[in-house]
Amino acid sequence: MSPKEHELNMRILEGSFRVEGITLTDDAKKNIALLAEGKASTEQIVRDIVSKYSRKGA
Repeated sequence: MSPKEHELNMRILEGSFRVEGITLTDDAKKNIALLAEGKASTEQIVRDIVSKYSRKGA
């Protein structure tokens, strides 16, 4: 996906979420960009999120 396509998709996604009262965190936007660029897999991102929150609860 080109950077321009990603930017357009992000604007559409954020606008759709905003209508529902949902905002994306900077971390979520970063993760979406990593997926779009092929620099991370969904499995890797899920593992990172689980790890992040399981450390906070420890």
